[in-house]
Amino acid sequence: MQADCKISIVPIKLCCRPNVDLNLVICRDLGKEPLLLITNLKSDDDRIAVTVH
Repeated sequence: MQADCKISIVPIKLCCRPNVDLNLVICRDLGKEPLLLITNLKSDDDRIAVTVH
């Protein structure tokens, strides 16, 4: 089964680790609530699509 979703990537910082660059990956249209994933992969990293997929 394959699902179509809309993906947004938002750069974030956590208060407990202000020197670490992170991205919040938001997957919409998979269910009632969006799926939220935090990663240290950069948005231009080719692995992000495979890792999230």
